[in-house]
Amino acid sequence: TMGLVFVLMVVALKAAFDSHDLKVPPIPNMYTLHSWVGLTAAILFGLQWVSGLTVFLFPVAGAKLRSNLLPFHQYYGSAIFALVVAAAMMGLLEKAIWAIKDYNTKTGEGLFVNFMGLMIIAFAMGVTFLLSKFKKSQ
Repeated sequence: TMGLVFVLMVVALKAAFDSHDLKVPPIPNMYTLHSWVGLTAAILFGLQWVSGLTVFLFPVAGAKLRSNLLPFHQYYGSAIFALVVAAAMMGLLEKAIWAIKDYNTKTGEGLFVNFMGLMIIAFAMGVTFLLSKFKKSQ
């Protein structure tokens, strides 16, 4: 499943850059915090995925190296998840402010964006709750 996520991430990044580059006139890339956080999350996810494949799935590393790297692998997984949630929230806010002209009047579209943000937060809280309940020994 992580391979599919990686492919979808690459397609999404290509679409994001194309939506800026192919617009007339072109929109600059990488000028918002949303862009920086999102690309950081994407790069870290790619590195995490490749390192997880090479160290944990394929027999490249010995048991000692795997046990030493596991806490870092777990931490960076959680950190990347937090970055993705932050990028999604910033992206929703940017789109709402720039695309919904009457966002401040609480229109249906604006309320829907806010509801999506709350659902992302609820999902993140659920994931972090589940992560806190499972010990390494289980």
